[in-house]
Amino acid sequence: MNPFDFVIDDLYYRGIERPILKQYKLGIANSSSIPPYIHFEGNHCEDYYINATNGSIEFNMQIGKRNDGKYDVTCFPITITKK
Repeated sequence: MNPFDFVIDDLYYRGIERPILKQYKLGIANSSSIPPYIHFEGNHCEDYYINATNGSIEFNMQIGKRNDGKYDVTCFPITITKK
């Protein structure tokens, strides 16, 4: 599966979940392993999952901080399950 890149203003979980759920048409999040806020201490790369109304996704996420204070996020899907 192809990676998905997007830019966010902060590292709160809702700002991370929304673009991923929209990209893969998974509906609204029911639960997620993304913490409420990711404390950024340099490049961040970790595995997460989101269970949503129309399916679920397990993915690896890489985050890097931009010079303008925003964050580049790359989502690398591992598995996507549609309901």
